[in-house]
Amino acid sequence: PQWSDSPSQALKVYWLGHATVLIELEGKRMITDPILSQHSFPFHMLAPKRYSRSPIKPNRLPKIDFAVISHDHFDHLDRQTVKYLSKEGTHFFVGLGVGVHLEAWGVPIAQIHEHDWWDQIKFKGIDIHCTPARHYSGRKAIDNSTLWTSWLIKGQQYSIFHSGDTG
Repeated sequence: PQWSDSPSQALKVYWLGHATVLIELEGKRMITDPILSQHSFPFHMLAPKRYSRSPIKPNRLPKIDFAVISHDHFDHLDRQTVKYLSKEGTHFFVGLGVGVHLEAWGVPIAQIHEHDWWDQIKFKGIDIHCTPARHYSGRKAIDNSTLWTSWLIKGQQYSIFHSGDTG
């Protein structure tokens, strides 16, 4: 799509593959589980490729105000995409323990917002609620060392629920 300089004041949703969705909600832009790389796993020779090419390269995205990340599996948290968004000023809302990955990749601490289930925050006029999810987490086997989450993003007129991989 051709992005306008200003996001829609209503609601627009663009699916970018798996759990990555770009959302325009009441004048803000957000992205869920941002992964736009061909390989999100750090060892490309061992990693599976995306089933289909990413519909957009990170540098073709409009300005993103914030991202919500459901958990830290490689197909939901992509280092390359996160690093690009970070340089553009995107803020990241993540479950407990996930922020350490972003910090290691150079995301400024001021752009990382870690939350426990039922925490909520108002960010640029949008209510962001961290809600429970049923899944597992970790980037090494199934270690459950980080919190997996779902997110309720609530504007004045519209609400979005992002569940990640949960049923």
